[in-house]
Amino acid sequence: MRSRIHPTRRLAITAACLLALASWMLWYRGAAEESDQKKLPRRAATFLSRAGEEQSDAYRRLPALKRSRIEGDLELQKTAWRTAGLVASALDQYLKHYGHLPEPMSATFNVDCYSDTSSEEGTIYTLLGRDLVVNPHRKNFLGGIPEATIDSSGIKRGGLELDEEWACLYDPWGIFYAVDLDLNSDGKLKNPNYEEVNRGNTELRMRVLVWSGGPDRDKNTWEDNLTSWETPKILQGESGLR
Repeated sequence: MRSRIHPTRRLAITAACLLALASWMLWYRGAAEESDQKKLPRRAATFLSRAGEEQSDAYRRLPALKRSRIEGDLELQKTAWRTAGLVASALDQYLKHYGHLPEPMSATFNVDCYSDTSSEEGTIYTLLGRDLVVNPHRKNFLGGIPEATIDSSGIKRGGLELDEEWACLYDPWGIFYAVDLDLNSDGKLKNPNYEEVNRGNTELRMRVLVWSGGPDRDKNTWEDNLTSWETPKILQGESGLR
């Protein structure tokens, strides 16, 4: 015959068991948190390490992408820089030969002119000796510049386009060169480089400025422009450029 447990004693035993279970659960939770805390630095270090590696890879890739976009094709930049210099030299030779600079179609008398090498302006046609009104000696000041080529998309690039009554000049990326002329004969022009203007260099002591917009085809973004009056950073240090 089984002995019966007094209800009061049964309640005490149950309470003791519940207390023991609660104590064990508290211990287990604390041990688990301690374990997680020990693992956390390692997890954080792993995460930060991976993040650092990804950031480092992105950092290493970014300059290459930027150089690819800005530098473009080095040979094309050399061509644009040389051609800008040839046009500026041709204008200087015209000045020495006739005693004044040619006036583009958009020019105002005795006012500095900000022009380009498009057919509408007529400057290239004049320098080739085809405009007998402003170049009566028919002197070709632009020898050595090839004719433009046409790419698969139909864009004319890198040279002259000629007609009986007009002529124009494209840079290697298919846009016209910018041309600034000192027509008031004060020996200076406004600096078109806004970055230098912001540093206080507002004028250039020159009578002719010619430049290409560069690989991005934008004459107002100066990081990749190719100018007649300075060697671009990407070409500095190379010999025999001109």
